[in-house]
Amino acid sequence: MLPNDGDRAQHRLRDDMRRYDEDDEVDLVVIGAGAGGSVLTQRVARAGWKVVCLDAGPFWDPDRDWVSDERGSHRLYWTEPRQIGGTDPVPLGSNNSGRGVGGSMVHFAGYVPRFHPSDFRTWTADGVGADWPIAYTDLRPYYEQIEQELPVAGQPWP
Repeated sequence: MLPNDGDRAQHRLRDDMRRYDEDDEVDLVVIGAGAGGSVLTQRVARAGWKVVCLDAGPFWDPDRDWVSDERGSHRLYWTEPRQIGGTDPVPLGSNNSGRGVGGSMVHFAGYVPRFHPSDFRTWTADGVGADWPIAYTDLRPYYEQIEQELPVAGQPWP
C-alpha cells in the first residue's frame, strides 16, 4: 500500500512487506484498502499468499495531512455522487466514506460498536425483521480479535 507518485524509491516498505513488479504473478488482487480490503490483504499475506491491494487513493501522509479539527478534515471524505443502484448517481453525504488509501478508516474515530445479542433474534423477540442464522456468541471471538488490533476507544464490553 504505497503511493505510486512517480518516485517509488522515497517510500519505504515495512520489513514484512514485499513490492511486486508489474509483470509478477500474484495469487490475489484486492480492490480497495478500506476496513475490509486491508484486513483481507493482511490475513492472506500472513498465510503466505502473494497478494496486491489496489486503492484509488490518494495516499495521505499522517504527519503532513492529518488535522485535529472536523472542519479541516473535509478533504478526507468522499463526497462525489456515486451509483449505488440503478443508473442515477446519488449524493451520499460527506462523512460516510473516506477518500484515500484506507477508505472510511481515514476518518476512523475508534468507535466500533458491537451488535447486541438481541439484534440477532429480532423476529423471535419482537416479531420484526428476521432472525440471523448465527448468534452473538458466534461473533464474540471475532469482536475481541479485531478490538485488539484496532485502536478502539471506550469501555470494554461487559
